[in-house]
Order: sequence, then structure tokens, then C-alpha cells
Amino acid sequence: MRRPSNVHHQERAFLLVTALTLGNAAFGFLALLLATTGRWTASLLALSLAIGCDTFDGMFARKWGVTSPFGAVLDTLADMISFGVVPAYGLFVAAGETTFAAIVATAYVVSGLLRLATFQTTPFHGTYRGVPITVCAAAFVICSFFHASSFVLLLVACGSIVLMHAPFDIKKPTFFK
Repeated sequence: MRRPSNVHHQERAFLLVTALTLGNAAFGFLALLLATTGRWTASLLALSLAIGCDTFDGMFARKWGVTSPFGAVLDTLADMISFGVVPAYGLFVAAGETTFAAIVATAYVVSGLLRLATFQTTPFHGTYRGVPITVCAAAFVICSFFHASSFVLLLVACGSIVLMHAPFDIKKPTFFK
């Protein structure tokens, strides 16, 4: 017996959304690999593509009605790679691989992990509490494209560590519904 076509549409939509989430993780990991070999421009491009995938996976999942607990967890894991680990590694290297840079980079990863876990376990009502980790990673990308000094990158990291847990709400942009 054939299934109705709307079931096939739902399956295809779910697969596309999942592919975008996996694209986030894959581009994030690629950004890390490229950074470890000193190919910074290519790394920033890969991280930018990860941001793009992350932007559209949730938007399409909600639009097509294929949100799921699996997708939410997968998205959080992908975000940790792309927007937690990759910027922290880039910061560590760009700041001269010093002990202080290692401490700040580690604090950024831990802060991002706590941020993502909090978001994952808190009901979402259209506003983010504090600054999303994706926005913090985008700040690193922008600073890096403009060849910001290691001091500026360290300031961005320290600001991000605090702002990810700031006690204010940010309304989710309506074009991402």
C-alpha cells in the first residue's frame, strides 16, 4: 500500500533539515581542520557556512513542521562544535597560544556548553536569555575578517563569556520563524 504523498514530503523535509544540521557540524569541523593547518581564510569561510546551515535548519524545521527532540539535540551538538570549539581554538592560536589565551579559550568553551545546555532545557517563548553562542561566534568571524588584534579577540571572548549568560532577553528575529 502506498503512503500518502504528504508523508513523503515530511520525510524529505526532515532529511533536508537534518542534512543542514549535519552541514553545520561538518563545516564547523572542517573550519577546525583548516585552522590547524593555518588556512585561516578558508577556515573562516567554512565557519560562515556553518552559521548559514544553523540559520536555516531550525527555520525550515519549524516552517515544514518537522521539529523533533532528535533535531534539537543534534543542533545543540553541532553548535558546540562550530560555535564553541572552533572559535575557542582560533582564539587560542591567534592570541599566541599563551597560558592566558588557553584559560580564556577554555572558559569560552565551558560558557558555551552551559549556554547550550540551558537553552536545550528551558522552554523557548520567542526570546533568548543572553546572547546566543552563534552570535558570539559570528563576532569572532567578523573580527577575524578585519584582522583584529589578539587583544581585541580576547576582549570579544571575555565579553561573549559574560553575555551568553547575561540577565536580559533578546527577541528572536521574525525573519527566522
